[in-house]
Amino acid sequence: MTTPTDVLELLDDENQTPTAVITSMIREAMAVADGTVPDLDGLREKLDDAEELADEHGSDPASRAALRTVRLTPLDPQRPARDMLEDLVTGIRGCWLLYREYADRSDLDEDADDQAYDEMDDEIDTAFCDDVRAEAAAQRHRLGLAPAPDRTADTAPGHTTADHHDDDDEDGVPYTFDLEADDICEQITGAVVDTQEPDLPRQIIEQILTIEDDEAGRVLAQMIARGLGYLAHMKESRMATAEFDAAVNWVGTQFGVDYAGPAAIMAGVAGHRESQRILAKQLGVKHPTIAQLSDFLGPDLFPATIWLCAGLVETVGDGAVSWLQQYRPKWTA
Repeated sequence: MTTPTDVLELLDDENQTPTAVITSMIREAMAVADGTVPDLDGLREKLDDAEELADEHGSDPASRAALRTVRLTPLDPQRPARDMLEDLVTGIRGCWLLYREYADRSDLDEDADDQAYDEMDDEIDTAFCDDVRAEAAAQRHRLGLAPAPDRTADTAPGHTTADHHDDDDEDGVPYTFDLEADDICEQITGAVVDTQEPDLPRQIIEQILTIEDDEAGRVLAQMIARGLGYLAHMKESRMATAEFDAAVNWVGTQFGVDYAGPAAIMAGVAGHRESQRILAKQLGVKHPTIAQLSDFLGPDLFPATIWLCAGLVETVGDGAVSWLQQYRPKWTA
């Protein structure tokens, strides 16, 4: 298993964020699955290193052949995201074993029974989990994601808040969005990527619908139009099918099929041919209207756009929500 080592080397050698490193490795594995070599220069370096290793340590044809074996990717190309997770969990388990080995057990008497040792082991395991969670919380900024929007309370029709609850924060953290800003889709996409909570856009829609103001409907329609504007620009730019596939796969892996399905539909709106074909078959029209899309997806029309954008940010934009800015529509109120 080389994945944890590869991740650490990339973090050290290329000064990349953890998000960028992991998503790039998964993206390369998906490219290998498609039959392409994503990094030809890197492959040449691996081949040169393998030859040197075989010349130095290969004592017979069999050992030379084994040393000259080069993998195009350390991940399983058929299931790269899950393989990455499994390898990293194994790495955490290795840290746990070291933690247990060097844990202080001085409180135990020499004549302690098995139950006392078991209780001490449980305490050590709990302490390890607490330390890992605390370190993860303290290092969230190292993910390299866009900062959360300004967290100021405002309940005007053009603003709303959505609660994100950390495990250790029962009161939750309110994220406030300027719903009429040009970058509202980027604000919400950034929050979804930051919190890994796909229901945030649903919460926003629900809160807008509870506002007793004639402007609420206009704001919601404007948000939907802005979101579709991003997809229209993606379609005009002829974004690669593989990029949409990677984004939808990411959504499915992170959030589940219930989110990936609507995201795939919106990929069709953005130009993904296979999704277009499926959508046309479902609706019976080649070019569905916004009303038809709304009837088909229901209240998830806008959230589905955000889920697709989140997947694209993570897989194509290397985790930087600023990547979306190139597709931001020019809006005239």
